[in-house]
Parts: sequence; structure tokens; C-alpha cells
Amino acid sequence: MSIVSATLVSHEPLGSAQAASKPLGCQWLVEYKVCAHLKGLLHGGHAIHDGEADRLAAMLNFRHSHAEVPMTAARVIGGSPDSGSLVVNIDRGSRDGIRRDMGVITPDGVVGKIFAVYPDISQVLLLGDKDSGVGALLANTRTQGVVKGSGKPDLAMDYVSNDTKVSPGEVVLTSGQDRIFPKDLPVATVLQTTEDRKAPFMKIVLKPAAHLDRLEEVLILLTRQDLDLKKEAESSPAAPPTAAKTPATAQ
Repeated sequence: MSIVSATLVSHEPLGSAQAASKPLGCQWLVEYKVCAHLKGLLHGGHAIHDGEADRLAAMLNFRHSHAEVPMTAARVIGGSPDSGSLVVNIDRGSRDGIRRDMGVITPDGVVGKIFAVYPDISQVLLLGDKDSGVGALLANTRTQGVVKGSGKPDLAMDYVSNDTKVSPGEVVLTSGQDRIFPKDLPVATVLQTTEDRKAPFMKIVLKPAAHLDRLEEVLILLTRQDLDLKKEAESSPAAPPTAAKTPATAQ
């Protein structure tokens, strides 16, 4: 049986119980034909471009590294027609165990949260939306604050006092205090800081860790169980990107 013909659609999220009974690797993302993608196959046997192969390989490796954490994959299928709202639609809903306020991420970092759920689809409020926010902290000092969206590409971090040492390039992580995300997930990096002499808090401009403007697949966290990101960094890639260029090597 070919890889493409074996890619059966499955809506089962892989939590800790399923992870114990199902093999890791290509089997986990079979619903999105990741096995076929990573071996350079689509319907008709066409190779895909390097960027897509790298993205799918990164997601597969991320899930492999965190098999103990209940999460499920979803595909972005559309966005909000309202230009003032940063919302995307995904192909997972209440029938797949999705609930309001579940955290949504990619291997790069925080994407947003589920804010509307229907039987077969859900809507994700992206971190950059002006009504979005996440409890966060500065990685160097563990100083806590709130990261908010503005409807623009950049984010802001509020409630950090003027006497806190903050440097451009510093990483901002989730604090776990918002009861949506576990702690220490990447949120953003500091772009610029400005001391506000009229207020006790400085102005901090951030760049999101996740690519919010080009989302294609996301991961939904089914619990707030912590992820060991050090373990992921130490693990090897799930598949070399060059495998996507060689359809003849597929088994």
C-alpha cells in the first residue's frame, strides 16, 4: 500500500493515553498526509517545496518531543472577513474535544486561544488581536507582565516597572498565570523599550515568536500540562528536509 493511499483521515486527538497505544512519527499526523509530504509525495506523486517540508518536519518533531502532552493538530481553513479582527478558523470543533479558551501554539510559540467552538470548526483569536492577551514574563529576570495585541504586527508588554532591566532581543515567555497556557512557552522577543516618565511602567514593543501572518497548521493544547522545551532542543529532527525532494525513496 502506498503512503498516500494509507493516509486515512482521523479526528482523534493524541493525548497521553493515545500516545501510549499508537506509534509516534508519521502515524501521529497521518490526517494531514505529513508522511507523504515528508517523502515528497502528494496525490499524483508530486514533490513539495522545501519550505513546506521544513514546516511539517518541525511540527512532527515537536509533537514527537512532547508525546506525553495532550494536544491535537488542526489546519487553518480561513480567516475573519473583519479586517479589524485577527481571527482564523480551524478544522477542529466540539466533536474533536475542542473547548473555548484552549491554548493554540506552533513549534515557534504562542498563537492565540480558542474563543468560539462549533461542531466541526473553531475560531482562534490570534495574539495580535487588540482584544487578546496572555500572562507573560521576561526570561532574564522572570519579571511578570501582560502581553497584548494591537491589531498590528507588533505586540506590547504592559505592567513592567521602569526600573526593570530589559534588553532588546530578550525572550518573553508565558507565565502560566492566565490559566490558558502552561508556563515558559515562547511568546515574543523584545524589539524596543521606552521609559515612560509619566507612568510607573515602561513601554515595551515585542515581535511575536510565532508567524501569525502565515499560519497553515497549528497545535491545540488540550490541557495546561507543562512542555519540557529543553528536551525538544536536545532531540534530533524527525526527518531531514531533503527527504521531501526524492519521491523515489518513498516506501
